[in-house]
Amino acid sequence: MADAGRVLAVPDTMSASTASQLLTNPLTAVLLVTRELVVARDEWLLQTAAGSTVGKLVVQLGHHYGFKTFNVVRRRSAVQELLELGGTEVICTEDQDVGRARGGDYRR
Repeated sequence: MADAGRVLAVPDTMSASTASQLLTNPLTAVLLVTRELVVARDEWLLQTAAGSTVGKLVVQLGHHYGFKTFNVVRRRSAVQELLELGGTEVICTEDQDVGRARGGDYRR
């Protein structure tokens, strides 16, 4: 039995998997940038899997806290979304070799 103060109601149409992500993913992103990595304003954070839910949250936190994000994604379709969320730079491995990218070889 769970303590009622620790339980959140979710719609019947929402899966348990999705419901569990409502708290886990945002908390993971916040703790990652504020406690684990302690990314300061104007610093850069490089992240792979930037198109994931946590990755997108990190991009938005970067925009909010003022740090820059260099994001690596696998699919071309993820590039524009990350830029719209506030990502500073995006490399798509479908089009580019991350190991060989140089200034200007990625999308702003």
